[in-house]
Amino acid sequence: MASQAPIKAVLQVSDTEHPDAVQSLAALLDSPAVFFVDWREDPDDIAAACQECLRHHDPAGPSLSSHYPEQQDDGDANADVLTLVLTVDGQTEVVELTDGKDHRDTTLLALNRLLQPRYEIRWVRELSTTAAFVVLQTSQWEALLLESGPTVDAWFVPLSEANPVFGDCSLEETQKPWWQFW
Repeated sequence: MASQAPIKAVLQVSDTEHPDAVQSLAALLDSPAVFFVDWREDPDDIAAACQECLRHHDPAGPSLSSHYPEQQDDGDANADVLTLVLTVDGQTEVVELTDGKDHRDTTLLALNRLLQPRYEIRWVRELSTTAAFVVLQTSQWEALLLESGPTVDAWFVPLSEANPVFGDCSLEETQKPWWQFW
């Protein structure tokens, strides 16, 4: 089991603007304890990054894999839906990646469902266009909550459909002229 020292160092500082918080967060983000998801990340790469982070924390942990099955275009109305198959220790979830939904949030939520109840993915609250995530055993998150209380949820946000990390923006919203983004 890998050291949780970078995570615990972040939890020691409750003020996110404090220089110690910035330094602790930078150390955490430079460690293999986190995996990153960029705004243009492929869902298959998200699964691979999560697997690498899992291996850091728990080398004997679950086996995670993903693949895109061969799609057949038979004129079906769902021809524009891309399917990703996620597998954790033989348990499979088929994720439909449709236009108008953020594929990153959909993929992360599906991974989290497959990993639970043994593991949980949490978002590292930070200001960046690239989001950072930590995956730990549920018992480790519970121990951190007992030790540090609500500071854990403030820094490491549980994933939920009600509060997407990347948002649920439709294509119409993202197809604005560049000057309307400011």
